[in-house]
Amino acid sequence: MNVLTITATDPSGNTSSGTANLTLIDGQPPVTETKNITLSLGVDGMVELQPEMIDNGSYDACSVITLSVNKTVFNCEDIGNQTVTLTATDDRGWETSKNATVTIVDTNGPVVVTQNIAVDLHPVYGYVDVDPKDLLVVCPDAVIEEPPSPIDFFVPGEGKEERFQYTLMDFDDCTKDNCKITRFAISKERFRTDDIGENSVSIYVYDESGNFTLGTAIVTVNDNITPTAVSKDLTVDLDANGMASITASDIDNGSSDNVSVSLSIDKSDFTCSDIGLNTVTLTVVDPSGNTAVTTSTVTIRDVLPPTVVAKDISVELGASGGVLINPNDLIQSVDVSHVPILGRIE
Repeated sequence: MNVLTITATDPSGNTSSGTANLTLIDGQPPVTETKNITLSLGVDGMVELQPEMIDNGSYDACSVITLSVNKTVFNCEDIGNQTVTLTATDDRGWETSKNATVTIVDTNGPVVVTQNIAVDLHPVYGYVDVDPKDLLVVCPDAVIEEPPSPIDFFVPGEGKEERFQYTLMDFDDCTKDNCKITRFAISKERFRTDDIGENSVSIYVYDESGNFTLGTAIVTVNDNITPTAVSKDLTVDLDANGMASITASDIDNGSSDNVSVSLSIDKSDFTCSDIGLNTVTLTVVDPSGNTAVTTSTVTIRDVLPPTVVAKDISVELGASGGVLINPNDLIQSVDVSHVPILGRIE
C-alpha cells in the first residue's frame, strides 16, 4: 500500500492538501519455462525429481515464485518417457504451468551370485541339460519375468553391459535386479560324455532394459552309469610247454558303456594243473570307476600226445620161466614233459 499526498491550488495561489492510499495489484502471472531431462533409477529401483531439475528460468515480474511438479518419485514402472508438469506460483497466488519430458532409464545391471553344481549323465540318453537358473542363487524377492519366446522385449533406456566383482556382504549373497530379470543365457547347456569332470560355464543375466551381468560357475558332470559286462565261454589247449594264456578280450562278448571301458580278468595264465573247467571273472571299468563283473568258463585241454623213443633191452628169465619188466626201462626219451608219463607194455 502506498500513501499519496494530493495538493490543489487555485488561481489566487490558495492551496489545500489531502492524502490517499494507493494499492498496486500484480495482474501478470509468472512465466514458466521447462527443459527435458533424463533420470537414472538407483539400485533400489527408484529416483526422485526435484522441480529445479526441469526448471529452465521460470520468473515473475514482481515477486519470488514457488516451483512444484505433479510427480516427484519414479520407479521401474515408469521406465521410458514421462510427461511432468512444472507449476510456478507467485506471492499473489497467480500460477502458470508447462510440461517437460522426463526420460527414466535403468543403467544398473543385475546382481549375479552363482553356485557350482554337479549333474549326472542320463542313463539312457547319455547327456544332461542344465538350466541357467540352476547355477544361480536367486533372491526370494527377485522379480523374474521371462518371455515365452525370444522377442524384442527391451524398453526405452540406456542398456549397457555391467561387469563387476561382488562380495557376499554387498548384495545379501543372491541374484536380483533393481527392476526385473527378463532373460538368462548360458555358454553351454548340454553336457555329454566328453564333458565328464569340471566345466567352467558363463551365465548371462539380463534385465528389461537390456543391461546384463556375466557370472561364472563350475558344472561337474558325473557318470554314474554302470557298464554292461558280457562274457563268453572259451576252450584253450595247452602248448608243448604245458602252458596257455588268455586275455580279457578273449572272453569278452560285447561289453559296453556310454563311454570307453577297460577290461581285466582275474586269471590269465594256465598250466597242467588247470586242465578241465576254470571259472574266470571278467571286470569292466569305465573312466569314472563304474564297474561291472561277469564270469566265464575257460576249459583247459591237453591235446598233444607225447612222442616216445623206445630202446631195446635184454633180460634173463627167472627160475619160474618169467620176468617182470618196468615200462620205463623201455623208454629212451620223450619230447614232452608237461604231463606225467604212464607207460605200459603192449
